[in-house]
Amino acid sequence: MMCLKGRVAGLVILVWCFTGHFKIFAQGSLAASPARLFFNNDAGKRGMQTVRLSNSGTAPIIVKASLQDWERDSLGAKVYYPAGKLKSSNAAWLKVSPEVIELAPGQEQEVAVNMNVPADAGSSGVKNSMLFFTQVNEQKATAASGQKQVLINIRFEVGIHVYYTPPALTKKDLSFVAFDDRGKVKTPEGEFKRLALVVKNAGEVSADARIHLEVTDAASGEEFKFPDKSVAMLPGARQIVYVDVPSKLAGRKLVAVAMLDSGAAADLKVAEKAFEYAR
Repeated sequence: MMCLKGRVAGLVILVWCFTGHFKIFAQGSLAASPARLFFNNDAGKRGMQTVRLSNSGTAPIIVKASLQDWERDSLGAKVYYPAGKLKSSNAAWLKVSPEVIELAPGQEQEVAVNMNVPADAGSSGVKNSMLFFTQVNEQKATAASGQKQVLINIRFEVGIHVYYTPPALTKKDLSFVAFDDRGKVKTPEGEFKRLALVVKNAGEVSADARIHLEVTDAASGEEFKFPDKSVAMLPGARQIVYVDVPSKLAGRKLVAVAMLDSGAAADLKVAEKAFEYAR
């Protein structure tokens, strides 16, 4: 028997125990919009924004609001902490009203998110937290596994990023600080040559960017494009972004060009790496 439990902000959370392969028949679906809230009210002032919750399922959902701190690890994955644990937390400044919401099938409801910035907050930097809406009433779903019927407990959860940026902070500065060849790696998808781009946010504000990558055969000039990678970084953060070059390019001398696009208001940053993919 295998038991799974997971938390994924913005997606469905499932809790179940099962044997074998199966299909799940669930009755509810919780969604929230927007996915991020940005506050920049002055110290000593209160700001208010709203989140719209919706239930597109066929059963009623009762959800409860809660807050947690978070930061990203070196690869960009979120690590969660109790609210107020991190110095960068704004959880203590937040109040959600109502905290418990009941949504009938097909119903939508707006929830107020109030941020009361302390008078002594000053310009201490960007603060952040994660606002979760978690279903508290369990739903029973049936999973067919061969001839067996397995009951599954399902709960839904969505997460909203909540940022506070002091009005005086405006500098945006994402840049590449390294472009490394990490050698060959084996993954479930096969063998690859791994490149590692290191991105740093040297600015004062949170910033998003897309990384475009092209690899060119140095001898023939043939170009190979790779899917874009996204980064979302708090001030002072460094993040490693891996790009895996497939083995079909082995035996060539290659040049990789990466472009960091963080929007029209920022300069496009470019990094280049020449490398050989030995067979």
